[in-house]
Amino acid sequence: MSIETSDPNLSVESIGPVAAASAVPAQAPPAGSEPVGMPLEARRRIGRNLRLLYAEVLNQPLPDRFDALLTELAARGETRGSS
Repeated sequence: MSIETSDPNLSVESIGPVAAASAVPAQAPPAGSEPVGMPLEARRRIGRNLRLLYAEVLNQPLPDRFDALLTELAARGETRGSS
């Protein structure tokens, strides 16, 4: 897998629906403020690369054991909420 360093046109097809839904674009600092830290374009590039790198992981099915634990926790929460 290669990571693109300057592809501004990522799509749901290229990174998957879960990764696209969790994508949070880097935001510019408020007008008149001093930029702090890394330049905006560098943060955007890192964010794109991380989304590409982890897209496959985000689209994998949940392991059976985690699914069972989540179901158990949800049942406990419903029991506490109704008592």
